[in-house]
Amino acid sequence: MSLSSEQREKLLRQAVGLIRVHSMDVPSMIMLGTVGPLAFFLSQMLLLVQPLFGWDGAGWLSGGGAALLEEPANVDRLLTQLERGRE
Repeated sequence: MSLSSEQREKLLRQAVGLIRVHSMDVPSMIMLGTVGPLAFFLSQMLLLVQPLFGWDGAGWLSGGGAALLEEPANVDRLLTQLERGRE
């Protein structure tokens, strides 16, 4: 699924919001920094296991969140936005 820049920015804001609401900034930054090169594979795994756990991150995955994580550049953008909030 290809995302427009507007969709990408909206999903990035939603992801950052979800991460911050649950105080998962630091663990998320560690995970994203570690698994960035595997982003496409992991996004597909999220889609696969999500129904098993009944978790959709407030509609984030089904709303395009997994598509956002398919591109390593988007993972870098997410990491950058999380780091900005820690300054």
